[in-house]
Formats: sequence, C-alpha cells, structure tokens
Amino acid sequence: MGMRALPALIAAGLAALCLSFVFWWLPNRPVAMPALQAPEVLQSLSFAPFRREQSPLTQAYPTAAEIEADLALLVGRTKGIRTYTAREGMHVVPEAARRLGLEVTHSAWLGGKKSINDAEVAALIEQANRYPDVIKRVIVGNEVLLRRDLKVEEIARYLREVRGAVKQPVSYADVWEFWLKNPQLAEEVDFITVHFLPYWEDHPVAAGLTREHILAVHAQVQAAFPGKPILIGEVGWPSLGRDREAARPSRVEAVRFLTGFASLAQEKGLDYNLVEAFDQVWKARMEGSVGGSWGLFDADRQEKFKLGQPVVERPHWPWLFVASVGVGLVLLAAAGRAPTPLSVLAAQAFGVMLVLNADSGIALHLNSSQWLPSGPHLLAQAVLAVLFMRAIGRPPAHVPATSIAAIHRPDPAPREIRIGEGLMLIFASACIYQLFMLSVAGRYRDFPIAEFLVPAFGPLLLAAGTDFRRRLDFGRLFGRELPRSPDHGHRAEGLISYLLVALAVILLLVERPTNREAVAFAVLAVVMALPHLAAFRARD
Repeated sequence: MGMRALPALIAAGLAALCLSFVFWWLPNRPVAMPALQAPEVLQSLSFAPFRREQSPLTQAYPTAAEIEADLALLVGRTKGIRTYTAREGMHVVPEAARRLGLEVTHSAWLGGKKSINDAEVAALIEQANRYPDVIKRVIVGNEVLLRRDLKVEEIARYLREVRGAVKQPVSYADVWEFWLKNPQLAEEVDFITVHFLPYWEDHPVAAGLTREHILAVHAQVQAAFPGKPILIGEVGWPSLGRDREAARPSRVEAVRFLTGFASLAQEKGLDYNLVEAFDQVWKARMEGSVGGSWGLFDADRQEKFKLGQPVVERPHWPWLFVASVGVGLVLLAAAGRAPTPLSVLAAQAFGVMLVLNADSGIALHLNSSQWLPSGPHLLAQAVLAVLFMRAIGRPPAHVPATSIAAIHRPDPAPREIRIGEGLMLIFASACIYQLFMLSVAGRYRDFPIAEFLVPAFGPLLLAAGTDFRRRLDFGRLFGRELPRSPDHGHRAEGLISYLLVALAVILLLVERPTNREAVAFAVLAVVMALPHLAAFRARD
C-alpha cells in the first residue's frame, strides 16, 4: 500500500465508522412518551410464570419458588393478577398472593378434553372456596369459542356448575366479537370478560389510534349487555413481531399504547387486565415472535420499559455497534489482500448486516430450540460475506458466481466460485419460499429481512469494485462468459428471477403497502432477483 492511498483509506475507515454508528444510533434514540395520567400501580396483569425453556406444550412447569419470585416482582406494579389455569402448579398462587398483598382473578382452562376440563373446574372451585379473601372473581374458560374447542352449551354447563359452588362473581373470557355472536352466554355469567387487542383485529389498528376504537367497542359491548359489569380481560401491545398493516410491534409502540390506555382507563373508569406480566417464549412456536412478546418483563425477568417514560427500541445498541465494527475488521482481514477504500466500506457494511441478522435471530427465535433454523442461516451469510470480500477488486473471471448456469457447466470452477454459486442459489430459493408462505399463511410468520441482506446487497457492493463501473451486467460480473445457448441453468435463472419479482408483488397486494416490513421484504426480493435476471437476459 503506497503512502498516497493512506489518506483515502483513513477517510474510508472514518466514513465506515460514522455510517455504522448512525445506523445503530438513529433508530435507537430515546423516544419521549406522554405523561402517565393514571396511578403507576396497574389494576391487573395476566400472570403466566413460564421461564424461557418452560412450556405447557412440553409440560415443563414453573416451580412454587419461581412462581412466588415472579409474584414478588409485581408487588408495587399491580394491584392484582389474572391466571389462566388452576392446575399445572398454579394452585400455589392464592397463598403466595395473600402473603404479598395481591388480589387474584383465578381461572379454569377449558379445552377439547373433558377429563382435563373437569379437573380444572374442580380445582378452581376448591381454591376459590379456600381463599375467598384473595380470589375476588373467577373466569371459566378463555377464548374457547375462538379456538372452537367447545360449543356454547358445553361452556354454559361449566359456568352453571361453578356459579353454584362458589361465592365469587363468575365469568367467561373471549374476544369481543364472540360475545356479540353468542349473547346467550351472558345469562350464565355475573360479568362480561372481553378481550380488546387492536393489533390482532381483522382490520388492525395502529397503536396511536386505539383510543377511539377501544371506546367504541366497549360501548358496543355495553349496549349489547345492559346491566352487566364489563371487565376488559386482555388488552395490550406486543414489543416485537411482524407488522400487521399499520400496527407495528415495538418497544416504543408498546409503551405508547399502554401509557395511553392506562390513562384512558383512569379517565373513563374502565375495569381492565393488561396482557401480560412476562413474555411467554413458548407461544413463539405457534404465533411467531409476536406471540412471545407482550410482557412488561422479558423472559429473563428484566423490565423492558416503564410507562410514561422515554423508551429506547434497542437499549443494547452500543454493543451492536461495537460488534459490527469487530465483525467488519475480521471480514477485512479475511479478504486476504491490502485494503482499499471500497473494501473498508464493504467490510463494515457486511459487519452491520451480520450483526443485525444475529440480533434479530436471537429476538425472533427467542429460545435455544428455535435457534436451530437461524444459526445455519447466519453462518451461510457469513461465508457469503467472506466470499464477497475476497472477490472485491478481483478481475471478473475470478469473482464468485451467482449464475446458476455455471453450476451445470462441465468445466471445473474454483472452489470459491462453486460455493458462492451454491449459496446464492440456496438463498434465492429460501427467499421464494418465504415470500410464498408470507403470502398464503403469513399471520404468524415474521418477515426475515435481516436473514437475506448479504445475498441481496452483496452483489451491489461487488459491482462497485469491478471495471464494469456503473453497469450492472451481473451475468458476466459473477462468473465468466456465459453460454448463450439455452440450457437447464438458463431456464432456472429465468424462473428464479421472475418468481422473486412476481411473489414480491403478490406479497404487497396481500399485506398492503401500509405494512412497512412487507414493502421492505418485497424490495429486498426484487434486488435479489437482479443478478439472476441479468444472467438470464445475457443468454437470450
């Protein structure tokens, strides 16, 4: 490296550091929230004390000590809690709540198995009668109609059994629409327990626009059941997950919603229970990351935010910045040649992409068992980033190919080229699969944007380092001269490029342009299609 190149390298390094810092800092500045116009102690919180590796699906339940420790965390934050079962270790809740001064809305879980339902109802009745000073009201069944586990008549039978055996007020809990569809259930309860979850509405409501929606729905339910007290049994906002139109899960949006709702409840005298105290990691397997991200505390019992106070989306962003700089330096060393201004900038860009992928993977997959699909994905991106770094500045004939046609050519190719071709093919196929699934069954699927950044934007960085300058002739850029005669690889290039573009358009039609994540993923897919489309067109 000559002395003349040193100033350019220093300038590129400083620019890379500044751009990386801005990338992490800008979206993670503290966001001010409206002052909380309500008592800091909430009325009630949903209480399901499962730890990170515990789940009712695997019958791994919290211990009595863990349950009491979780209840102790809630003292001073809420007046009471709402449970969802009287079994599975939750029989210790009333006694522990009594010692800690918490009120309990206790519940029996109803599902499709009669033996379990009978055991739940018996346990609820026994505990309600043993702890009448702590258990202030009881709920028999939670969203049973929504799940279609039982008919209305079967639920009514359980309600009558409990009402005849306990002194506390009795209710059934479901989404507000199902109460309006089954008004006969009101005759079997002492109060109506409805769930208001604007994020999950058929027409999702943005966090900042929920006040009028909640008041309108509450008035509708009140008009349908005059004289019956109404408990908003679940109301909340997720801090992580996929966008649903303009409804966007995030820490900022969660604090904005919860602060506004708590103040609204105080103003209008609403009876409510917030969902929920702790993130439920196990729900992510069924509902995506959004299912496990409704808590005031995360799965490690760290408080995620405080209502009415400024909130930072990624509080750990300085560590992510440091990690991206470190990864960028490793990639720069892996390039195996003297650095250039372009390679310095590219290394830091790849570093940011990989760290963002790692951080998003930890958040989206939440526990160790769900890291299985994301770990290899991150490793594949890292390998591809190394190949791109080694290719920057090389003549086009030695650049790793994205061309599928080159895979089928009989003449041998260098190992790096074959690996690069194979990885680009895998990523393109995976992106097609994700686009398809998000379009046909995307309700509980996250948008895996960070998992495709390197294969999407790596070719653009690589193009900047070739003598093609502003030309994006990817067909020759990522291989050698490609055969013009149609072959299997030729047809595959065309199929992949057109599928990526077509499915990106379909995704936007399904999700609507108000969904920022859908727009971003569609753009990413189109960018991924460019090398394959250019290679296909080059052979026509």
